[in-house]
Amino acid sequence: MNEGEEQKPADVTSGEDENPASGSTQYDDQRELGEKTDSVLDGADIPKPTISDDEMGAAATPMPKEKVCESTPWSEGEESEIFIYAVKTTANQERAVAGLIEQSARRGKLDVRAILAPDELKGYVLVESPAPEIVDQAIQGIRNAKTMVRGAMPLEEVAHFLKPKPTVTGITEGCIVELIAGPFKGEKARVKMVDKTHEEITVELFDAMVPIPVTVRGDNVRVLSKEETEGS
Repeated sequence: MNEGEEQKPADVTSGEDENPASGSTQYDDQRELGEKTDSVLDGADIPKPTISDDEMGAAATPMPKEKVCESTPWSEGEESEIFIYAVKTTANQERAVAGLIEQSARRGKLDVRAILAPDELKGYVLVESPAPEIVDQAIQGIRNAKTMVRGAMPLEEVAHFLKPKPTVTGITEGCIVELIAGPFKGEKARVKMVDKTHEEITVELFDAMVPIPVTVRGDNVRVLSKEETEGS
């Protein structure tokens, strides 16, 4: 190369095919091959997965449902009858016996559905159960539970016990009561005033050094005697 002559840059190949038609031909060959493959697959007999009769029966058989309660004596959709039995108890021990019956039923998983100890029903506890044998079993070994009265009671005979009543019902001025809740629990007192609107009573404690009136709710006392009222 002579001095003064300008050096020309070497040709740089781009890597692209010089023949522009070659790429198009390659693409056409691939498309033709794909069409042939699709036609072969369409005509081929491809085996489908089969399920035996035993497997089909096992798949269609539903799983057994878990039993909710084996002691339930009625079927679903049927109305159950109400059987209520009276249990004779020691006087003034009705609530204690009711609590022990509940514990016995839970411990033995007995079908005892309800227990009621109404204040108006002295010496008895009412138990709802589908069979008298269950009640007999529930009261076995319970102190102050004497015996079960034979024969079920109709619901009509106990329906009035289920209606809510004012907590001051049966409490009058001059009654002797025992406080069964609150800070003066166990204390005896005389009723001085009855507030039926707020269902509260005002009492004076017997053992207080100074007779101070105390106002409590009607359901926080238990009537012991009405002699003061009846004698006045």
